[in-house]
Amino acid sequence: MATSEQTKQTTGMYVYGIVPADVEVADDATGVADGTVEVITHGDIAALVSGLSVDRALGAPGDLRAHADLL
Repeated sequence: MATSEQTKQTTGMYVYGIVPADVEVADDATGVADGTVEVITHGDIAALVSGLSVDRALGAPGDLRAHADLL
């Protein structure tokens, strides 16, 4: 059986919000921690997401600005 150290995940997904599926993100859009923003669709809706290290604390002023600027 694998130990928790062997299976520890180091990256996760930051979700900015749920939007209509036809939304287009600008090519130069960046998210929290300068993450590349992706659109994940499901039917008529989509989620705006970017990858993020799970070891990184969230909530710095720059994080909040990046979140608000993207939306």
